[in-house]
This record gives sequence, C-alpha cells and structure tokens, in this order.
Amino acid sequence: MTSQHEFPRNGPKAETRRRTLSIVQEHTRFWHNGHLTCDWMELCGKGDETLRMLLDADALQPGCGRYLGVNMEEAVLDHNRKEFVPQTEAGLVQWVLGDLCTLLSDLDAFPNTGIIVFDSFNSASKVNLDVILDTILGFAKSQQRKLGQALVVLNLALRGNMVHGREAGKRRLQEYLRERLGVEVSQEQFHDYRSKKVEMRMCWIGLGF
Repeated sequence: MTSQHEFPRNGPKAETRRRTLSIVQEHTRFWHNGHLTCDWMELCGKGDETLRMLLDADALQPGCGRYLGVNMEEAVLDHNRKEFVPQTEAGLVQWVLGDLCTLLSDLDAFPNTGIIVFDSFNSASKVNLDVILDTILGFAKSQQRKLGQALVVLNLALRGNMVHGREAGKRRLQEYLRERLGVEVSQEQFHDYRSKKVEMRMCWIGLGF
C-alpha cells in the first residue's frame, strides 16, 4: 500500500475522486440534505485531497458522516492534524494509524463506514491479491448487512509479472470479482488512468445498490 497519495488536485486522479463522490450523491443512501451520512475511509496523504474535495462540497457535518484518513506513517497524520485543525477538533475527520487491510480485518472497528477506497500500488497481477481483497470485500459485505449498502473503490496498479501479464491481470481481477460477488462486473465500472509512476485500474463496486 502506498504511504501517501502522489496525485495532484487536478488531473486523472482528481476526476476519479469526483466520480466516487458523484456515485455517493446519486446512487446511495449515504447522502442526505447535501451531506454524508456514513463514514468515508481512505488511505490519506499530506494535505489530503479527498478531504479537501469533501470540504469543498460541504459534505461533512458534525454528528453525520466523517472522513477516516488512514496511514501507516505517524508523520503524515501529524501533518494533517495540524493542517486541518478545525475539522479535526469538530469531529469531521479522524486520522487513523495503521494498515487499511489490518484495520478492516476487525469487522466491528468502524461501524459507520459505508465507503471504502482502497488505493494501492499493489498490482492486479499480484499472486496473493485475493488475500488482500478478501479482507476489503469481507468488511464491505459486513457493512452492507449493517447499513443496507456499501461502496468499495479499488485502485490497483496495472503491472505484469512472471505469472500474470498485464492483460491477464485485468482478466484475473474481473474473474475474482465475479467469483466473490456472484455477478459480472461491467466494463463501465472499470477506469484506467496514468499516475506519475504507473498505469492504474479503478473499479467501483456498489453493494446493495
């Protein structure tokens, strides 16, 4: 997993953030009267751009949905606590130290989380990728049972290896999702874009909608 975002406020990555917010607003029960009603969990970076987008949209309100920014580096979290002091003190955001997969292995740890964005430079061709994604989808399915819905956003690198080539990795990811979800994931749910380092593949998965 990356330790922080490396994507600018504008450009391909920013477009994917806006698409995620649009899905929440238009297709889920997690948006009411212009605000989030569930927690949004995501790997965070310094001066986190997803949080900025949510603040610009006035999506966060006290006592409603929060932004849960996760990072394994305490320095990144400390930076954000200082940069977003009013929002942190108001309870609009919580900075969480740890690895996202490890945190989500506890199905009861984040009871109001309905949106899980898994940003990773792990490859879609990674041999043990199913072990990682099983944890993410397992948590999301648990949240769907509690909240009625859940949205999972997967953001994975498109790199080949000696076992799976790049295109084979794409097929493997789609086959994995079909097997775990029991339905075909349409091509419209996938989106490829170029980061600073590597081409990425995103997938938006709605559970319960």
